Amino acid sequence: SESTHMQPSMQPPPVRVLCLHGYASNGETFLATKAKALVRRLAADLPSLELCGHRTGDFTVAGARHGKQRAWFLFEPPYPLTDRTQQPAWRAHEHVEYVSVDSALDRLADDWRSGGIDGVLGFSQGVRWLSRPPTTVLTSHPFCRGALMAALLCARLEERGEAPPKVMLLFNGFLTPLPSNPPLRWWRDLAPSSLRTPTLVVCGSADAGGQAARLAALFATSRVHVVPNGAHAMPREEEDLAAISTFCRAALCGRAALGGGEVGAASAGEAGASPHPCRASLL
Repeated sequence: SESTHMQPSMQPPPVRVLCLHGYASNGETFLATKAKALVRRLAADLPSLELCGHRTGDFTVAGARHGKQRAWFLFEPPYPLTDRTQQPAWRAHEHVEYVSVDSALDRLADDWRSGGIDGVLGFSQGVRWLSRPPTTVLTSHPFCRGALMAALLCARLEERGEAPPKVMLLFNGFLTPLPSNPPLRWWRDLAPSSLRTPTLVVCGSADAGGQAARLAALFATSRVHVVPNGAHAMPREEEDLAAISTFCRAALCGRAALGGGEVGAASAGEAGASPHPCRASLL
């Protein structure tokens, strides 16, 4: 009789999303506390999607209560984290130096090139916004920290002709002066719709939501989701978590959560980009 050969169960590789924490946090704390509700929701809806918080900023925040309050880069003059009375004056600066942001970005790009990462999530330092009112498109980009680093990483990869993330999630920015660093001019000069990664920008209605649209405008395929009465925090309510889950599923399957249209179909085709593969295990 013929032998029956059992085919091993072939599980697709996980869809891994690199999570970049906000200012005065760290990767472990961000996933365990701030993003706990989102982690649970995505684990239930999209079991092959994995949020990875193994990267933590190199800098200990000045005035921090303990060494786990970290930053991807620092400011000069320093941001007055513990003295809120000084924060408006600091934000009034036209420019500040973003100390070591380029080296931090290079480390993240190396991490990306090592493979196994499909998307990026950034919160606050993770995402920070420009405090100067835009006078031209070139100076209207919101600067983020978790979210800054996520958007910068995407832009750096595309600038160098490398494959960009398949999906990007950017959460809650707040006002920050423009960077004085000459090496960041390429970011300031990005035109609208320059970046191809399907991107969801999430903001609280009480947390500078009007600037979220300016960040979303940098991406050819993007959506802004506003959390009603939301503050500077990761979303926890069912409606908001469902919107994030839906966008992730759609983006990873090559369709935008924007009325069912293809993800960047025209612009990606013109740029010679390959379509985003659908991971059947997510559906």
